Amino acid sequence: MNFVRLTQGFWLKEKGVSFCLRLKRNHCIEIEHLVWQRLDELGIVPGTSLYFQGKRVRKTQPATGFDVACKWKRNSGAWQVDEAWFILTDLGSLRAALDAYKQRMGLEEMFP
Repeated sequence: MNFVRLTQGFWLKEKGVSFCLRLKRNHCIEIEHLVWQRLDELGIVPGTSLYFQGKRVRKTQPATGFDVACKWKRNSGAWQVDEAWFILTDLGSLRAALDAYKQRMGLEEMFP
């Protein structure tokens, strides 16, 4: 995982600030003790989602105690969704993480 993302996550946790940070699909999650799997190899397909609590996450150096929300929106007619969202969070549920992360869309549109 990008070390900056982990550092941001730790800093935000320390300050008591909740967060949702997007992860790239090549990051890994420890699905069992010492068994690591890339996020894009979790079997997420359009229309599915997963939520992992209190997991170790890494790209290079592991970090402990993060939740990861995974969601790939369902394709709709001619509109095709290219890839899943993988979100590092501390919000405690898939719904809370997705709702919070969706809010960034409106915020990004306010800044040219």
